[in-house]
Amino acid sequence: MQSSSADMQFLLRFAEYSGYVVAAALVAMTILGSIALFKVGGEAIKPVAELIIRGDGLRMLTVIFIIGATTLLAGISLIKGESAVAIFSGVAGYVLGGARKGSPQSGRQDTNPTSD
Repeated sequence: MQSSSADMQFLLRFAEYSGYVVAAALVAMTILGSIALFKVGGEAIKPVAELIIRGDGLRMLTVIFIIGATTLLAGISLIKGESAVAIFSGVAGYVLGGARKGSPQSGRQDTNPTSD
């Protein structure tokens, strides 16, 4: 029982410090993004807006969260190695299954070509 209590304390501490790291990273990215937007101009926001609109930003955050949670749970022995490998394989399939080949503009073909 003592080990279970120590594992729970570790998990709570780890979650607390992870929250601090995420908050600091968000603040740093906001500051750097604001500086870049100010220096470059309005064109700098287009790639970020495109990630958000297409949903790729949410996909990246989901993958990062699942990998972090799986690593944490495997690290404190709440799940076995085989389970972690299965989760990582599922994440790889999710990412590779949703990968797009080329940009949306490059895949577009002109269906009504004009001849001169």
